[in-house]
Amino acid sequence: MDLLTSAAIYGHDGFVDQSRLIASRRPMSFEHLCTHNDRNGNPRRLFVLCIGNRRVASWDEGYRGYKCVPACLQELAAAAGWKEVPPSCYFELRRNLPSPDDETLEACVMINGLLAA
Repeated sequence: MDLLTSAAIYGHDGFVDQSRLIASRRPMSFEHLCTHNDRNGNPRRLFVLCIGNRRVASWDEGYRGYKCVPACLQELAAAAGWKEVPPSCYFELRRNLPSPDDETLEACVMINGLLAA
């Protein structure tokens, strides 16, 4: 059974539980999505966490670079490939994807490492 059709990643409300998806056996990677700066010159860039081929979380880079991502994922984020996207994609992902807190993510990364071993 495919993970995304499995009940194991869905919460009681029927929506995908991000922590369960992050803790799955699917490989984790990052996309570094960039669009042109805003009219004041501020950068508009996101680090997007992908599990398999699904985008599950994002962090707005601002001026911090890959340090905007929780420490447990910074090495993975630093190796992310850069990709140009239209402003509409940037705003949609920023609005619709969660930015999980550090503790939740650290637990999920640890579980992911144990499951992948």
